[in-house]
Amino acid sequence: QVSAQEVAVVGIVWGEGFARLFTELGCKGTVAGSQTMNPSTGELVDAATSTGAQHVIILPNNSNILPAAQQATSMAESKVYVIPSTSLPQGVAAMLAFNPEESLEHNLEAMGKALDTVKTIEVTRAVRDANIAGFKIGQGQLMGLLEGQVTAIGNSPHIVLAETLQKAGALAGHL
Repeated sequence: QVSAQEVAVVGIVWGEGFARLFTELGCKGTVAGSQTMNPSTGELVDAATSTGAQHVIILPNNSNILPAAQQATSMAESKVYVIPSTSLPQGVAAMLAFNPEESLEHNLEAMGKALDTVKTIEVTRAVRDANIAGFKIGQGQLMGLLEGQVTAIGNSPHIVLAETLQKAGALAGHL
């Protein structure tokens, strides 16, 4: 059984606010990344090495970064594990489940289970006209996304958010 002192977490984040949040939650290292700016496997290996820990858990926080994180498991000097978080909210949930006083095994299990407790929603504007998943979307219209899939279209942020929350099961019967 690996003691907690030998374990570090590295999170891939975008923006200073998320970097600070992940650090405050116990990450020993963060790497800048985003939907369009994926860190290389080498950057992830360097981040894992820079923690000085024998065992490093990587939170990719994006499905595009997951392959590089998985590749880092075979390239780093330390033993690297990947908790396959595909969004920043999943990464936050995993960090909230991380307990530096528990064993590596306990943390891997708890952090992995935490991913299933999160549903990620977003409200964004369409940058161009499109047909996505049966929705006809006009440039500038708002889109509600649940786990990256379009679930609502409209012009009112409140209505699009409410419809998306309802589809996520968070507002059952409130619309």
